[in-house]
Amino acid sequence: MAIENLGLKDREYRSYVETSDGEVAVRAKISDFDGDININSESTSVNTNGLTGKPSNGDFITSYNTSNSITCSGLPSTIANLTSADIVSITQVANDGSRTIYFGDDNKFIVSGNVISVDGASFVSTDSFIIQTNINDVNAYDSSTNTEMTTVLNPVWDRYTDSEELVSAQDLTSSYVDFGSEIDLRGYSKLVVGVIKDVNDSQDVDMKILGKTVFGGTDEYDIDSIPVERLWSGAGSDGKTMYVFDITGIPVVQVQAKAGVAGATPGNLTINIMKVY
Repeated sequence: MAIENLGLKDREYRSYVETSDGEVAVRAKISDFDGDININSESTSVNTNGLTGKPSNGDFITSYNTSNSITCSGLPSTIANLTSADIVSITQVANDGSRTIYFGDDNKFIVSGNVISVDGASFVSTDSFIIQTNINDVNAYDSSTNTEMTTVLNPVWDRYTDSEELVSAQDLTSSYVDFGSEIDLRGYSKLVVGVIKDVNDSQDVDMKILGKTVFGGTDEYDIDSIPVERLWSGAGSDGKTMYVFDITGIPVVQVQAKAGVAGATPGNLTINIMKVY
């Protein structure tokens, strides 16, 4: 990083912050300068007496438009209405590496849509440009709280499956039978089971969850942490009940149900499930 004394009134200095695209100039007036100025050259944001700027690269693309204008493309929604007040400086970088810097406080910029006109500029088509703005890093910084923000694409509380029907109106019998197929629970910790009960003549109906180590395996295990659920006692009544089972560490489960008394017209169960992280 370099600090250059411009020799202007009010002890005006020009500081340069190194970026991967070269030095970006920031103008700062320092009324009572005594000693060194230290700006973190690792940062892409510099506070200079109220002007907070950052290179545009990464947020949007700049390109030659005319001899005195630049086109911006790929503007994120947060800066879709870019104005001249948003621009701290524009650095014109020629093919030979030479640079010309224009500052917003000189009233040189006019913005119309995504085109920035620069008073007094002489651009050519081979130039590249770095625009320094006073806009927060997109989705990264909250100036009201001075904090960095993050976005989790797959938050824990959203990791669940849509409801799926495991079985529809399957009749009960007097012994345990499978209700629906095996359920793959790899990567999940809970199983939500919604039961729609059509009682008919069945009495004392139970449902249980068995654990399996592999798909299609013949061994089915009682799970000591998941007790048998009594869906209804005696004659019972029709209804809908949701059950949540902690199946952490169990890769495959099977739902089974039976009636103590199946009855002349057996009851039936419709079961819907969701898997939860």
